[in-house]
Amino acid sequence: MNRILPSSIPAFLLLLSLLIIPIRSYAGSVLMLRTLSFGDMTVHPDGCNLVIDASSADLPPEPEIPGRAAVTGGHSGIVILNGFSGMNTEVTFPNITKVSNGAGEELLVYDIVKNSESDPGDDGDSDDLRIGGVLRIPADCPAGAYSGTLEVTVTVN
Repeated sequence: MNRILPSSIPAFLLLLSLLIIPIRSYAGSVLMLRTLSFGDMTVHPDGCNLVIDASSADLPPEPEIPGRAAVTGGHSGIVILNGFSGMNTEVTFPNITKVSNGAGEELLVYDIVKNSESDPGDDGDSDDLRIGGVLRIPADCPAGAYSGTLEVTVTVN
């Protein structure tokens, strides 16, 4: 005769409760429409900070001190969140990241959160996240193409 020991009952109940938890799926999507770009630039030998302020408009990069850089092109990044209307979503990303030129030189991009903005989309079912930041270019910075990664996390509750 097999006996069920009392200590095995809670394990069985726990397994049973895990089996009846409803599973929800989300039909939302996250699309990188445009990457953050500080453009092509010629910078004063003493360096400068370039600002993309995406919090109020889609503005091109501007030097913090006028005349310290000549910039061509550049724009805020745009991430589109689709299909999350009526859901509690949280979008997070770091306030600081680094970009590098592949030869060991790194530059800092900071104040990303301060210079970014979430905007409800026109169709009511999407949000546009515009991403900006400040690129710190030190004195005598080597010329080159610099790139990096910014991880954006979308949490749905």
